[in-house]
Amino acid sequence: MPNEIYHKSNWGNANAEGFGDVYFDAAATNKLYNHSDYYENSDGTDKILRDLSNKASIVLTPTAYSDGSLNTVIPPYQVLPTELVTNGTFDTDSDWIKGSGWSISNGVASYDGGSGTQPIKQSGIAQSGKTYKISLNVVSNEGSGSNTIYLGGVIINTSHLQAGSYTFFVTTNTTGDLQFFGRSGENFVIDNVSIKEVQEADFDFSRGSSATRVNEKGLVEDVQILSGELVQNGDFEEIGSELVTNGNFETDSDWTLPSGSIISGGSLNIDGTQTGTINVNQTITSLDLTKIYKVTFTVSNYTAGNVKVKISNDAQGTNKTANGTYTEYLSGMVNKTLSLTANVDFIGSIDNVSVKEVGQNWTTQSDVTFGDGTVSMDSTSLNAYINQNILTVGSKYRVSITVDALSITDKLDLINGSGIPYKVLEVGTNNFDIIATGNDAFRIRTKDGATSTISNVSAKLVTDDTDLPRIDFTDGTGSLLLEPQRTNLVTYSEDFSQWSTNDVTLESGYTAPDGSTNAYKVTRTGTTAYVFLSGVAADDNARTIYARTVSGSGDVKLTSHNLNTNNLFTVTDEWQRFEVNSAPRVGINFYAIDFRGAGTTLDEVIIWAAQTEVGDYATSYIPTNGSTVTRSADVANNSGNADLFNDSEGVLYAEVERFDNDTGFGSIGISDGTNNNKVVFKFRNTTNLVWGLIKSGGANQAIMQYTASDLTVFNKLAIKYKENDFALWFNGVQVVTDTSGIVPTGLDTLHFQDGGAFEEFRGKIKAVAVFKEALTDEELQELTS
Repeated sequence: MPNEIYHKSNWGNANAEGFGDVYFDAAATNKLYNHSDYYENSDGTDKILRDLSNKASIVLTPTAYSDGSLNTVIPPYQVLPTELVTNGTFDTDSDWIKGSGWSISNGVASYDGGSGTQPIKQSGIAQSGKTYKISLNVVSNEGSGSNTIYLGGVIINTSHLQAGSYTFFVTTNTTGDLQFFGRSGENFVIDNVSIKEVQEADFDFSRGSSATRVNEKGLVEDVQILSGELVQNGDFEEIGSELVTNGNFETDSDWTLPSGSIISGGSLNIDGTQTGTINVNQTITSLDLTKIYKVTFTVSNYTAGNVKVKISNDAQGTNKTANGTYTEYLSGMVNKTLSLTANVDFIGSIDNVSVKEVGQNWTTQSDVTFGDGTVSMDSTSLNAYINQNILTVGSKYRVSITVDALSITDKLDLINGSGIPYKVLEVGTNNFDIIATGNDAFRIRTKDGATSTISNVSAKLVTDDTDLPRIDFTDGTGSLLLEPQRTNLVTYSEDFSQWSTNDVTLESGYTAPDGSTNAYKVTRTGTTAYVFLSGVAADDNARTIYARTVSGSGDVKLTSHNLNTNNLFTVTDEWQRFEVNSAPRVGINFYAIDFRGAGTTLDEVIIWAAQTEVGDYATSYIPTNGSTVTRSADVANNSGNADLFNDSEGVLYAEVERFDNDTGFGSIGISDGTNNNKVVFKFRNTTNLVWGLIKSGGANQAIMQYTASDLTVFNKLAIKYKENDFALWFNGVQVVTDTSGIVPTGLDTLHFQDGGAFEEFRGKIKAVAVFKEALTDEELQELTS
């Protein structure tokens, strides 16, 4: 096993043999152990760590998820080798219970179609709650009826199976039979039937609401956004390298010079002695018919005539008849020769010739010009568009398009490749979701004689699924975020134009921590300057807001009234989230910013994402727009099965961070699904207190109590359990032992709660692991260091 553990072999974001979509967070790979390559150091530590990797029966390091599950990296979805079907190749007429019309001969099972709907089956082959891989080969199947397959009370297939090989995966809900049904009037022939158990330990996950996280780029985003940015060069800032050689005419080379032209003094000079139109040429082999190029040049010493640039008759600029620096955007060339074309009357000099690719990743139609961070479209002669092939039919996308200018209302839209509109666009930032009605084409069109200018385009894949775990990067590395239910009582968390103000101006359009332009700059204009929303918070609510300066740093009061003493913060030109956990003096109103009072040194601050919630600590951002919004609690439990645990001995390991030190209880443990038999970390409602608790047959066997220095930072903990040999390890040190007690029985579940389905853990998790043996002290020291 490599030292960085990836989930499920090499699956991508696609349906993997019936298991459903699995999504990977590209930057979320965590190391379970901090070790280098697996050579053995002189002190033997690498050998210990290699052995630990092989010994773990369950490992969660948050890297991948699917709707309703959080995927472990050990065990992967691995098919166990034991074949559960007897005589699946039908070599003998035995082991199968045949309904009327079924027969076995010559290595196949056949149904004659004359006896109605009849099964062939093997009894008691599946156990309840397990996952199985079922495969078979359909030799032939005449007719069109459905061919139902059952396993353990679950209907697997109801369609008509054509000849071919099939594989199905199913999790059973009862102990039961495998059955294949033939239908009346059709001859159904099968062979090579196989059933093997699939072992996995993924956590059942649920939340039932949207939620935000900080992604690997440091941006706040809804977890339902399943992709990064799909649009390439969406800000139109990309520009290629210089393609012209000697464009400044420093040497008399690289250009073909006809009569009447000469290179001298650092410029191309045309003296009027030409007898007709002349072309000063340079071949540029890298020019591409499908791309767009920005061509610039300078005319000086102009006396008469006209000059232009062209690459072909279909890709040429307009005539220039005065001194100046000119820019053309050319495309559709049919050759690779750049020409400076002067008519018979032209007298003047040309310098600083440049050709660079622009509009990378976009394809275009008609008159499209890429400028400095913008694209302009002119549909005077033909509808103009820009296009990228990024959509998949049926998928949902979150789109943002910023329109700077539009000459005719309702003449700019986002369409598919067939010209069917998704959305009519207006001047300003257009934010909306679409369901792709065709593959590939994501096309912005200007039509019917209008002109438009666009400065930003974005599209990301999203889902309506709400039961998606959150891999959060607030601390710079990925960790699973498990939070309680909370409600943002601020009704307009981003639109500060809805708030009350005094002696300030508000200016919108600043880039926010989620990548949008929804942040506001607040500027003091008088001595009693503040922005507040009334009646949204009690004194003891947790209050947060994001803030930054335009430049530099300084102090200002955020989230509560200036008379309070805990709300003066130093703000820099980097976004930070500021938190106040109580507002003891004046607390009923939420003051996003208050310039009054001693200590304030700033006159302008950019703010975003105000939140107040009932609780002793702040949780992740909950966006609102006109009403309060509730994010439901994260729940992740029910990992594993009895095969992955050892009742006699073992180790439970976790690297976790609590949200608070002393409020409520939280647990991480393994159990038999009840409160009677368990091995559990119990984080208490006493400051920094954690227990290592072992319970067997309803009786406590070991309560190992330890007071840590700080449980609100990441710590590594392990509980070793074995009869009369229990130990609690904390950050590389064995802190408590107990040498008397028996072990629990029936262990079959790993969960982020106590054994009795309560005391859910609230915090961040970098790793959780289960070992089926009691590790040595040396191994436990390495594991938790």
